[in-house]
Amino acid sequence: MAVITPRTPLKAPLVVLLVLALLQGCAARQTLVVDRQYPPRPADCAVSTLKDSEVPLSRYEQIATVTFGDTGVSLKCDRPTIAEAMRVEACRVGANAAILVHEEEPDFWSTCYRVTAKLVLLKN
Repeated sequence: MAVITPRTPLKAPLVVLLVLALLQGCAARQTLVVDRQYPPRPADCAVSTLKDSEVPLSRYEQIATVTFGDTGVSLKCDRPTIAEAMRVEACRVGANAAILVHEEEPDFWSTCYRVTAKLVLLKN
């Protein structure tokens, strides 16, 4: 006959919570704030990446702002991974460029590339 102790019922939920926390923690934290609605562009669209100081305000219309950060246990947050995720979000909201307004390279506190960008529609 099995003996059930008060700890036994807690093992399964704790394991499930631990697995969910680890799976959620692999990707970078992403926040998207949409300012204007535009039709999405094709999923494989090209997106220019520019520095904030390179583009005068009169040359673009801001569609959204996206921020990528660290969750504390992020693993998939290197520069190429974040750049691709930013491109996908830009295409999804109809932007043709991402203007980087804040960047932080991996350092002692975080192994992630962290960035905030305006997703914009460049004017000709």
